[in-house]
Amino acid sequence: MIESTKRRFRLSDGNTLLMWGYLSVAVCVITLCAVIYAQNNMWNFLWFLIPAIGVPCSIIMDKRAEIKCGTKTYLEGLSSRLWGFLGLAQLVVAIVCTVFMFKGINIWLLMGLMSFVLVGFAASVFGMIIKENSMILGGFLSFASGIALTGCRMAGVPITNLAFAILFIAAFAVMFIIPGHILNHKVKTASK
Repeated sequence: MIESTKRRFRLSDGNTLLMWGYLSVAVCVITLCAVIYAQNNMWNFLWFLIPAIGVPCSIIMDKRAEIKCGTKTYLEGLSSRLWGFLGLAQLVVAIVCTVFMFKGINIWLLMGLMSFVLVGFAASVFGMIIKENSMILGGFLSFASGIALTGCRMAGVPITNLAFAILFIAAFAVMFIIPGHILNHKVKTASK
């Protein structure tokens, strides 16, 4: 039963990880290009494309996996709650940033820094749940990058849009894209 759950878990989640990873990287590149080209930070609102596209895609992918494989197991439910909590935490950060914006104070960098920290932490925990070391390590590297970037900002070290984008792309590659491909490879190898 445990092996069956792991196989089912890995198949659907490898694809879900890839979707979130590639989506996040694509939105990062598009946003960076728009901000640099237009010389206007308002283009940073493009970051909201990640949840706007990713959440419906995840729901569809989850429903397809449920139809194909049957009801969810306890571990799958736990994973859904973990990612749901992450989404809620990110929403709280977005609301705080928006409130400060209406007060004339720009703290949107907090949203980016929290993405490194919160998503990295959740990715590591999820990697522990499914016993995937590449995801544990990738999440930890993202978490550590977020803490380092936060320390830089607190010390007055500026973070350029380009530096942020490069770290963001690297973090999402090691958290989602590489583990997603590894999980899908393991599933294909196990099914042969």
